[in-house]
Formats: sequence, C-alpha cells, structure tokens
Amino acid sequence: MSGSQTPIPPPLTILLVEDDASSRMLFAHYLKTTPHHLVLAEDGDQALERFQSGACDLVFLDLHLPRTNGLKVLERMRAWEREQGRAAVPVIMMSSVTPGEGEVLVQSADCAGFMPKPCRKADILALVGKYWGYKPMES
Repeated sequence: MSGSQTPIPPPLTILLVEDDASSRMLFAHYLKTTPHHLVLAEDGDQALERFQSGACDLVFLDLHLPRTNGLKVLERMRAWEREQGRAAVPVIMMSSVTPGEGEVLVQSADCAGFMPKPCRKADILALVGKYWGYKPMES
C-alpha cells in the first residue's frame, strides 16, 4: 500500500422522517459520532418542506406516518424532483413489516432500499456508509 488514503467525501445531509420521538432520538444518537448532518421530520408535510428547502443526500422514510403515509410522501418527493430537474435522492423505506414484505415494497415503490424496524445501529451505519462512499481504514 502506498500510504495514501482515499480522500474523505463531504458529510451527508440525511433526512429522517419518523413520527415516533424515541425512534428519532435513537437514530440521532447512532449518528452523533459521525460527521453527517441529520434533519428531522415528524410527518409527511414536514418531510416535504425540509426535502424541498435543503439539499438532502439520503432519506430514511417511515412507511406509517400520520395523515400522509410514506409511499405518498415518496411519490410527492419524486414528482418535485422531476419538476425541478433534479436527480433522485436515495430513499430508504422503514417499516415494521417483514423483510419479505419490505422487499416487495422496494420493488413497487421508487426507493433505494428497505430497513426493518426497529432499526439497528449497524444497519443504519452500513447504509449511510454505502451512500457516503467512504469507509475509514481499519487500524
């Protein structure tokens, strides 16, 4: 190895759309030692407002939200991206459905992946790392 390390990409701005306060706090706790910026939304209306007002790099979206479910929120996000001529931001759908049902959900919706709830720290960090494109060298 030449001793040179891959340059570290800029931190991600991650939008978490989750109506459960304890789940939001836990998610934030998992990411607190990372360089990433977490933006929180409690429902579909807040999610769309925050999505449209900032440059999000990754979205974790709960399927079951008050008033507007996650699939409808995702549909509106994608419509806005098309109207603005923007590339699709990766969206990870979260739900307490079984992993098999989650995979069907991913195939039928315009999302990048599925994460079963309750969300595990290792799964969250692995997905963030995948979209960040950087893995620190092990010592």
